Amino acid sequence: MASRPKPLLDETKAFVRYHLGKGCFAPHTGQDHPAWCAFVYLVQCHAHGGGEDAIEAMRRTLQCAQTTEAVMRTFVQVIPAIADWSTVRDLWPKITDRLAVRGFTGDIRRLTAYERAPIYDANHKEIDAKIFAHGWSGL
Repeated sequence: MASRPKPLLDETKAFVRYHLGKGCFAPHTGQDHPAWCAFVYLVQCHAHGGGEDAIEAMRRTLQCAQTTEAVMRTFVQVIPAIADWSTVRDLWPKITDRLAVRGFTGDIRRLTAYERAPIYDANHKEIDAKIFAHGWSGL
């Protein structure tokens, strides 16, 4: 008997938690979670040819969430979870071209450059993790 695939939201949450850490969704409030869920499906729509309409819908969805660095990082990680890492560099600036993130100074594109790096012990058990800047971001 074949197992059923995980629902898209569950897969995406697992991906985001892996890359940002277990507590990455802690800053989300009641309104952030539904906006994040909608964003997941809009990224999927864009990946399947949604074009400019999907980008505009993603912009509007971000406006429903807190514009804090911690919350926006969870949104950024949705893109590579559904599309691929190269899509982040092209898509995120289009989505956020008029968005100001509270607590974040500088170019909003830099939000795409961070990822969690697990540190393992000799038995390959995760003992710690840190957030680092990607070299691929080019920003």
